[in-house]
Amino acid sequence: MPYHRDILEEPHGALKQESRTEAFWRGEEAAFLGWTIQLIEMPDLQGFIDPGLLVDRLKLLKPEAADILSRAELRSSAEVEEFSTFCLLVRHLFQLVTFPEDDRDLLTSRFQRRLTNFGLGDALEQYAGIESEASSLVSRSPSLRGLYLVRAFACEWLFGVDE
Repeated sequence: MPYHRDILEEPHGALKQESRTEAFWRGEEAAFLGWTIQLIEMPDLQGFIDPGLLVDRLKLLKPEAADILSRAELRSSAEVEEFSTFCLLVRHLFQLVTFPEDDRDLLTSRFQRRLTNFGLGDALEQYAGIESEASSLVSRSPSLRGLYLVRAFACEWLFGVDE
């Protein structure tokens, strides 16, 4: 979109606040997707991506970007499924703590249906320890709510879900 191109062409320090916010969160989505095509190491579970790394690895607005993307290879299905399940689960757990107790079962059944729709119905059982790791992250790092919202959106896009 022209808006995003303007953001990419403008020096970060010169961006208006709303554009900086948009650039920050879009960078996190790009990091997740860059990881899926093996251009970036797995994003830190508790930290944000270095924007310089994104520009360097993804060659944003440079002619070689198309070449990099055309040669990109997806990570293994197991890696993508495990990290995606983790991101979706963390977002779900963050949502769950804000819901009234009476409505949590409904939210959890909806979450399980979504996993099934993504082809991840057995993922929570398949990837041992993922639930305890996600619960631990949510309880000790509430400031990561936005990060996992964005990562979950990227997962949904990757799995072909547009809501």
